[in-house]
Amino acid sequence: MFFITQAYDDPYLVALMPDQSLEIRDIETQSVKQVVPAPEPPSERPNEPRRGLAWNPHSHIVPSTQLMDALQLVPVPLIR
Repeated sequence: MFFITQAYDDPYLVALMPDQSLEIRDIETQSVKQVVPAPEPPSERPNEPRRGLAWNPHSHIVPSTQLMDALQLVPVPLIR
């Protein structure tokens, strides 16, 4: 099965699979260490698939629209 996208975080390779699950493999042995099932899609966009992973120094983030209503615009003063 082919993956949608992948992220490398030594010693693991994390792949976003077509069924929206995350497959974590050991880079040296290429064995599957863990499969994380996909969370339920948000009710606002039930048919919108996840398309990528974002690298973080201590984890991987899968973009989601969950809790999107909690986000708000914040003014940021610019220093000139």
